[in-house]
Formats: sequence, structure tokens, C-alpha cells
Amino acid sequence: MIFKKFRYRVIVELIFIAANIAFNCWLLISKNISILNFILIPFLFYQVYRLINYIEKTNRDFILFLESIRYSDVSQSYSSRGKGKIFDELYEMFTAVNEEFRKARAKTEENYRYLSNVFQHVDIGLISYFEEGQIDLINSATKKILGIRRLTHIDGLDEVNESLPDLIKELDSGERKIITIDSKFETLQLMVSASKFTLNDRIYTLVSMQNIKSELETKEIESWQKLIRILTHEIMNSITPIASLTSTINDMIRIILSNEIDEENQKAEILDDLNTALDSIKRRSEGLLRFVTNYRNLTLIPSPKIDKVKVEKLFSRVKSLLRKNLITKNIELKIDIEPKNLELFVDPDQIEQVLINLIYNSINALENKKDKTITLSAGLDNYGKIVIEIKDNGKGIPEENREKIFLPFFSTSEGGSGIGLSLSKQIINMHGGSISFQSSPNEGTIFRVKL
Repeated sequence: MIFKKFRYRVIVELIFIAANIAFNCWLLISKNISILNFILIPFLFYQVYRLINYIEKTNRDFILFLESIRYSDVSQSYSSRGKGKIFDELYEMFTAVNEEFRKARAKTEENYRYLSNVFQHVDIGLISYFEEGQIDLINSATKKILGIRRLTHIDGLDEVNESLPDLIKELDSGERKIITIDSKFETLQLMVSASKFTLNDRIYTLVSMQNIKSELETKEIESWQKLIRILTHEIMNSITPIASLTSTINDMIRIILSNEIDEENQKAEILDDLNTALDSIKRRSEGLLRFVTNYRNLTLIPSPKIDKVKVEKLFSRVKSLLRKNLITKNIELKIDIEPKNLELFVDPDQIEQVLINLIYNSINALENKKDKTITLSAGLDNYGKIVIEIKDNGKGIPEENREKIFLPFFSTSEGGSGIGLSLSKQIINMHGGSISFQSSPNEGTIFRVKL
């Protein structure tokens, strides 16, 4: 039993080796060389080899433990086999670490299965592929959208459309694009975005896609319906009185030509009514012509001519153009630019028109207010985008009108054309920016332009 303890066995082995060496030395000194020398010397080497091998067994176990970790083999078990307390603790620690790795691996596999299930149940199409093009993951929504059963390489998308693989591989990380392709069965309008990331020294690309054709068609139909309602409303408002007045004029002319009245004053009265009716027809016709011209202006906005312009210079020019109107209405226009040297890459004339339209909108909102103030400011947001704000302390935008203010020809101002805000939104969209607003009743409105 004593030899089961590591230290005792090493001591005993060393004692036997020392005894063997001492006995061999005695034989050599006494010149009593015999057959024992030829037996004991090889046995001495065997003893040394056995001792080294026994000691290195611990190192081999440790190497085996490290290799199991390296290759994720957590099936090994370790036992000290009675080598002593210190070895009991060492091998217990080996086993404990192995168990922790086993649990961590099981949890990782469980998380992977969970994420895979989530990946498969997402309604948006998702494809994850390596830099070389091999597909790592693809969900069922992608297969349904593209009409495919399996995909092993991104180039395999040429079965859907020969240009689709190149269109996807050309996407930059974070880029979003609408791609229109003709598949074997239908035309697809895909909203596609890509994101690149590195995992375990490999570059992955995650592509999301959604067929937005039906949504676009629905929005297109809704837009046409809104436009038709507006056109019908405006045209009927002009045509109905014109048709009525035309009928009245026909009756007046018939009466005059029939000689049914003899008195000059009655004829003069009819002629005066006739002149009034014709004047009304003229005014309504001119109004309809202005409406058609405004509509034409909305559909023929030229492409922006991009140039560098200092915001301070742009604001100063806008203030100068509106100075007379602001003084007449007793409105104070404040300008705030931070930093002072802020510059824009825009079409100066188009952005100037947008600012004028928005300030005119604020001027109309300040009717019947005592202290009238408009603040025109510019600065940078947290993402480095330039933000221009037009803030007033007017009456605000009523809740029921907030979804309509950017609709063509919608206006709450008497005599307003209703194209200013719609035109402004189109111009900002053509510059790749956005326009939004915040409004509170009787507190004012802020229009925010991001470029």
C-alpha cells in the first residue's frame, strides 16, 4: 500500500537506484568484477527509466487534459489512483474544469439551437455567408421569397436571377437598397440590407431581404386615391360653378335674342348679370389653370445641382428676402448656427426655397399672436448629420391635420396653394435627407430638416 503514494514510491525508487550505484561502485573499487556488473548496470538504467517514466506520467496527464480542451473533447475523466493528496486535488480540479467546459459547451449548443430556431421563424429573409461565398445559414423565409429549396453558395442565386449574386455581393456593410429583379415566376422588389462582421477570424456577411412589392403597390394605390380625391375636389370646385354659370348665360342670351323684354333698363340689368357671370367664369378658369400649373410644378422638380454653401450665408440671404414681410407682420426672426463655419453640400436655390416655404408656414401660424418669434437654427446631431430647425411660437398644428400637411394642395391658410410643404418634402428627399415636425397646441411648431 505504501507504494501507492507517489512520494513514497519515488523515495523507495531513489533508494534502490542509490544502492545499485553504491554496490556497482564497490565492485569497481574492489576490482571484484563479476557477472553481477553486467546484470546490475543495465538494471540501473532500467530503474532510472522507470522512475522518469513514472514522474512524467503526471505531465502526460496534464498534456492530455490541455489537448482535450484544445480540441473540445470533454469526454475524458481523471483519477489520481491513490497517488496522494496533492494528486487527488489535481485530478479533481482536472475533472471539475472538464465538467465546466462540458456545461459551457452544452449551453452554447443549446443557445445555438435556440438562435437557429429564431433565425428560421423570422418573417424577413436572412442569409449568412462566408467571405468565400459559402452559405452558413439561410432561413425558410428567404427560400419562400426567392422560390428556392436549398442554397449552398451565394452564387447559386443566379438560378433566381443572373444578376442577383453580384447585386448582393456589391452591398456595403450597413447599406440598404431596393432591388428589382425578374425571377422565373414573378417580378420581385426586394428591400435588401447587408452587415459584415468577424467571428473566429472569419468574415461573415448577414443579408436581410424583404419582398416589398405588395406594400409598394398598396402605397401606390393609396397615393393615387389621395391624388384623385384632391384632383376631383379641386376640379369639381371649378367646373361645377362654370357649368352652372354657362347654363345661366345661355338663358340670358336666349332672353335677349327673343326680344321678350322691351325696356332698356331690364336689358341693361341682364347684360350686367351676363358680364358678372362671364367674369366669374374667367376667375374660376384662371384658378383652375393655376391649380394645373402648381400640379405641373410638383411633377417637374429639376435634379439638385449640388454645391458647397456656408449655412450662415444661406440663412442671411433667406432673412434678407423675407425682411419686408417680417417687418410688416411684426415678427422677430432669430438665427442660431453652431458651429459658425457650418457648410452644406446642397442645391442652394432649392434649399433656400424650402426654408422660405417653412418660414412662410410659421408666419401664417403666428396670426393673432402678440409676441411673434421664429428661430432659424442649424447644428450637428449625435451622428454628425446637419440639422436645420425652424421653430415658431404660433398656434401649432391641429391633431386632425398632422397627417395631411405634406399632402399636395392641402392648406389651412386662406388662399394658400397647398404645395409649399409638399414641394419642400420632395426637394429634401431628392437631397437624401428627411423632414419632420413637432407641434403642440398654442405652444408652437418645430420643423426639422436633416441633411
